Amino acid sequence: MRGGASASNRLITAAPQRIKLHYFSQARNLTLSLGVVLISIISRLLASNPSHHMHDRIELIISIVLISFGSIHGSLDIFKLRNINYGIIRNNKATPIAAYLALVFLGATSLIFSPQISTLLFILLSLAHFSIVEFTKKRDATNSRYRVLGSIAMVFAVFAVTFRSYSSISSAFLLRLVGDGPLVTTLLGWTSYLAIASFAVLVVVAFVASGSLRDFVDDLSLVIALMVAPSLVAFALYYCFRHGVDQWVMDRGATDLVSVDTRVLLKVLMATVVLLLATIFMVGPLIAFVALGFGLTLAHVALDFGLRLGL
Repeated sequence: MRGGASASNRLITAAPQRIKLHYFSQARNLTLSLGVVLISIISRLLASNPSHHMHDRIELIISIVLISFGSIHGSLDIFKLRNINYGIIRNNKATPIAAYLALVFLGATSLIFSPQISTLLFILLSLAHFSIVEFTKKRDATNSRYRVLGSIAMVFAVFAVTFRSYSSISSAFLLRLVGDGPLVTTLLGWTSYLAIASFAVLVVVAFVASGSLRDFVDDLSLVIALMVAPSLVAFALYYCFRHGVDQWVMDRGATDLVSVDTRVLLKVLMATVVLLLATIFMVGPLIAFVALGFGLTLAHVALDFGLRLGL
């Protein structure tokens, strides 16, 4: 009897905690959904300046701020690296960190020397990585096919909307990286149709799939924001408020945040800064930031895939 009473007391004590966590989770998601829509509207109003130069500058500033905040989730990589404990590297924690930095360097240099192939690989890696995180988030959906379809459609919608206008700042950056070839021009011309198709799939999946109301509100608010926000801001909103927040929440609970030596963290940051400065010196700031972003993305995605596959 005493054991049963004790178990009952634990359940009664745990119930308010679960309700509290659920409440804060709902409140957080509603706040993020509202924030995404509001920022999209504000950015559209600010970027409606009749001067094309001011329009691009405002859009670029808003996007850089959002992408910078969204990139904070990548800071968990160093904690993940320190948690790796596989076979021969069990007693050598420096090995996975060195491999991570090597991938960063490989990605950055590959974009400098082969921008066409690297940019295509960059986009494909991002599509795959974002889709996997989207799929992981949609745990409430009972049908895995709807989860796959909805996840892929959401990510394709983001990229299609980002490049939906040939004259947009995001398309200008892409053309500067890969050149104004016939294939790229044709693909950019199809982005508007791809965006419409992706939105249609998202609406169908939202009504057919038995997901949670929270997922429905998240998806609906993001779709509205994507349609309203300027092209590059649309991607930045998704990256910051959706992908960045989702992966931070997922990874934070599974990561030991006290295992990292501050000296190791500083060394990694210093190596990143040195690589960035060297790249800026060689190819200029725009290509340098994109190159470093690709290098970090390559290492981040490789680490995420490896941990998910248990490699």
